[in-house]
Amino acid sequence: MSACAASSPDASTLVDKTFTTSSITTAGMTEPLAQGSTLVITFTSDGVSAKADCNTLFGPATLEDGVVIMTNQVASTMMACDPALMDQDQRIIDFLSATPSWSLDGSLLTLTAGDTTMTLQQSPQ
Repeated sequence: MSACAASSPDASTLVDKTFTTSSITTAGMTEPLAQGSTLVITFTSDGVSAKADCNTLFGPATLEDGVVIMTNQVASTMMACDPALMDQDQRIIDFLSATPSWSLDGSLLTLTAGDTTMTLQQSPQ
């Protein structure tokens, strides 16, 4: 009898899909995003983009071994927004730069880096 090897999530399950959330959980405490904003994350075959009602954040990325690896710094448009939204953009940049792990359960995507977790729902295509 052979042992089953653990397999990594199939990155193709995220490609060309968009996910949304309105909260982030840090150290077990769920916090709403600024001013009722919604975070939208889209995965493509060569990158990730994110927007939470201010700037669009984007960059080339790979989805290897169950983690999101930004292959360059996360770039951003340069809109001037409310300070709370600007702070939120930086928090998302820091999160994506921290090589979050990911898992997909049906239409529910979970991204985790350190003590921060984002649970996002797939948007209808």
